[in-house]
Amino acid sequence: MRARSWLVLIGSLALILSCKQPEPKKTPGPPKEKQPWEMNKYLVGFSQCTYEDPWRINMNNEMDAAAVHYREIKLVITNGENRNDKQIADVENFAVMGVDTLIISPREAAPLTPAVEKIYDAKIPVIVLDRKILS
Repeated sequence: MRARSWLVLIGSLALILSCKQPEPKKTPGPPKEKQPWEMNKYLVGFSQCTYEDPWRINMNNEMDAAAVHYREIKLVITNGENRNDKQIADVENFAVMGVDTLIISPREAAPLTPAVEKIYDAKIPVIVLDRKILS
């Protein structure tokens, strides 16, 4: 009886193993196109509250001009369009992109606080410029 159990077990294993499909041979395809920020070592996201003000436009231009001197940094500046919901969406998108640092000039403190806290709680450094959040 014991020999018969072993034969059934071995036969079952042989059947299972013989039914396994061979893995398809992988052929190298074209390399995955990298996103612009993937070519740099650090991704810095700057959530600007608006582009409507010459002072803010100048700030953006100066930050872009400084960032080009550091090949390891990719700076992405977004326009919050003077709308809290747009700026919150920009900050959430930076989280999805995996920014290494968030710089933000919040339009208003209360609405932007939860989005900024979420980034900060993810251990991503946050720099808040010229305005405050509530924490």
